[in-house]
Amino acid sequence: MFYTMNSTDNIFSHTLNPMDTVADDVTEGKFTEKHFVFAIINTLIAIPVITMDILVVKFYKDQYRKFVPCMYLLISISDGLTATFATVASGLIIAAYWKEKQLPREAEYSLIIATAGWGVFYRISVFLNLLLSAARTIKIRTPFYIIKMKTAVLCFTIYSTLWVTIAMVDIITIPLSHTFRYVHNAKLGLSIGGLIQKKYDDKEIETFYGATTELILVIIPFIVPALLSSICLFLLYKSLSQPPPNETSAVNQRHVTTTVTYLTLLFCICNSASTLYFLFAEYIYELFLGNEAITGDVIMTCLLNLTLPLINATLSPIIIIARSSELSGRIQQIFRMRQS
Repeated sequence: MFYTMNSTDNIFSHTLNPMDTVADDVTEGKFTEKHFVFAIINTLIAIPVITMDILVVKFYKDQYRKFVPCMYLLISISDGLTATFATVASGLIIAAYWKEKQLPREAEYSLIIATAGWGVFYRISVFLNLLLSAARTIKIRTPFYIIKMKTAVLCFTIYSTLWVTIAMVDIITIPLSHTFRYVHNAKLGLSIGGLIQKKYDDKEIETFYGATTELILVIIPFIVPALLSSICLFLLYKSLSQPPPNETSAVNQRHVTTTVTYLTLLFCICNSASTLYFLFAEYIYELFLGNEAITGDVIMTCLLNLTLPLINATLSPIIIIARSSELSGRIQQIFRMRQS
């Protein structure tokens, strides 16, 4: 589950023998062509994410006192920062791989920071999606219950501070000799909390305790949101299956509910796929079936645990823009002005 690397090893390699195994690459501390290709893919996905999130933020920044617009605003900021850190991390991998040489110390630190930031803001985005779907579900089930903005913001602040603190400890304490392991182990952003797991290194019981700690770090930010969001999605869909109302206010509320349902469905698909793959590959397959963990597979790990969350971040602002006639109209106006 953990990977070791000597401080003198080069963490980037431009050559890959087709007969080499993924395990060999991990042991030697090398980024292969597969990492290089997915770094390019992630960069190409992340750039439009940043652009669209900027448009959403500019539109909703003056509506932050309203709950749903505030959630759209915070989700867009989190997705935009996730994509930004993903772009930085991918860019460093691409640059070093292309030049076939070791990154300077400053760049290696930047790679660790970018990887940690990627994991932190992905977690925050997951939490915000859950908060939005849960709040909308509560609103439907108990229409007269008022969700206080201060309570929601406080929960968001505490949760975000928790993961930012853990990430900062990682960044400060992680040795450069562990850069490759930290980046390679970023499936589901699990590099966050690497310091907690690191104390079990080089012990016979490391696999058990390391797996237990890592499982806890998956349950809180990923499994719990996946389960609760699935419940919310069912209740939201059930409410939308009712006959549509005639009153204008009720129609507007239904429109908001439909938008939140789309966002929740997208989130459930992307987050659940990443979480279920990780659980199967890392725990069910290894601990219960007695086989080696298969999360060393670079393609599946990068696709399901790194690229898929970026796809979620891409489609989220598209849904928000498409469901807002005023926002989509402004964007169309901007394009017309640039073309004229």
